[in-house]
Amino acid sequence: MPREQKSRTTPRLLYPRRGTMSLGALFVCLLQPWSLSGLIMPSTDTSSLLNDVASLKQSVASLQSTTRQLQKDLQSTKSDLHSAKDQVSKLSKNVASKLRDVAFHVSKPAPDQTTYTPLTFGTILYNSGSGYNFTSGVFTVPVSGTYMFWTQIEINESDAYMNVWIMTAGKEDILATGWVLTDSTIDDAAASAKAVRRLKRGEEVWVEITVKHTLVENAASYFGGVLLIFTSYLTVFIIHLIFNAASKTRDVAFQVSRPVPDQTTYTPLTFGTTHYNSGSGYNSTSGKFTVPVSGTYLFWTQIEMYDANSQMKVWIMSKGLILAAGWVLTDSNIDDATADAQVVKNLTTGDEVLVEITEKHKLNENDGSYFGGVLL
Repeated sequence: MPREQKSRTTPRLLYPRRGTMSLGALFVCLLQPWSLSGLIMPSTDTSSLLNDVASLKQSVASLQSTTRQLQKDLQSTKSDLHSAKDQVSKLSKNVASKLRDVAFHVSKPAPDQTTYTPLTFGTILYNSGSGYNFTSGVFTVPVSGTYMFWTQIEINESDAYMNVWIMTAGKEDILATGWVLTDSTIDDAAASAKAVRRLKRGEEVWVEITVKHTLVENAASYFGGVLLIFTSYLTVFIIHLIFNAASKTRDVAFQVSRPVPDQTTYTPLTFGTTHYNSGSGYNSTSGKFTVPVSGTYLFWTQIEMYDANSQMKVWIMSKGLILAAGWVLTDSNIDDATADAQVVKNLTTGDEVLVEITEKHKLNENDGSYFGGVLL
C-alpha cells in the first residue's frame, strides 16, 4: 500500500499581530506606573536628593564663612595674646624694678661734725627708694634683703687719727670700720670702709666718726648703699617664669685691672687685663664702659701709685662730670699708696663711664689697680 505522505509544514513563529505590541507595552506601563514616570519626569527621591545637595551647598558656604570668621578671631586672639605678653613683661619689669631699685649715694659732709652721731652730707647724688634721710643722715631699709654699704671720709689735719664706722642698731652695731692716720708731712688722708649685711625692713644704717676733725667737703667724702638681693624669693621666681629674658638683659658687669704704667692725665685710663665683660659694655682699647641697658649701676675703682712725695686724684667720670673721687698722697717715707672711689648712678643706654687721673705718676701694673661696674 502506498505510504501516506503527510504534508510538511514549517513551524510558524508566534508574532503578535500588528497593533498588539503597543497595547501590551501600554498595559505593562499601566501596571507599573513608576517605570513610565521614571522615563518621563524626575522621581520624588531625585528631587529630594537635589534639595539635599542644595542644602549641603548652603551648609558648606556657611562653614566657609564661619571658618573665615574663626580665622579672623584667631588672628585677633593672637594679637591680644602678644599685647597681653607685652603688658605682663612690662608689669614684671616694673615690679622687679620697684623691688630691686633701692640705692643711694651722698657726698660732701659738713666740715664741722659731732662724734658718735650720724654724719650728714650736703649732696644727694642718688636716692632711689627714698631710704636715705637728708636731715638725719640715716638710711632706713625700705625692703628686706642683702645690702652693700660703703663710705670714705677725708680729713685735712696733720698729726691726727680717726676711725670711721658704718653703723646699725642691734647686736652688731659696727658693720665695718676704717682708719686714717696723718703726720707732720701728710695732713690730708681718707678712711674707707665697706660692708655687706642682710637687713630687715625698718632697720637703720649710718656713718660715724670717733674723733672730731675737719672733714673735707668734696666728692671724695661719701656714703652709699645698694640692695643686692631682696628677700621675696617667690616674687623673683614668678618674675623669672613670666619673663625669663629679663635675667639675661640684666646680666651686665665688668672687671678690669693692671693699668698701663705710662698714662695720660684727664683721659680714660686703659687696663691690660679684662677679667669679666658680660654684656660687652667695656672697651679695652678706649678704656670706656658704654651702658648697654638703661638702669642703676654700681661702679668702683682703686688705683695704686708708686711714687714718693706725690699726690694724685682718681675720678670716676661720665658726661664730663665727676661721679666719685679718690685721692692719694705719699712722702719720703711712704712711696706706695692707693686711691679708691665708688658710686651708684642711674644711667641711660649709650652713656659712657671711665676713670681718669689728675697727675702723671707711675702706676703699679698689678691686680691692686682695677675698675669695675655692675647693673643692679
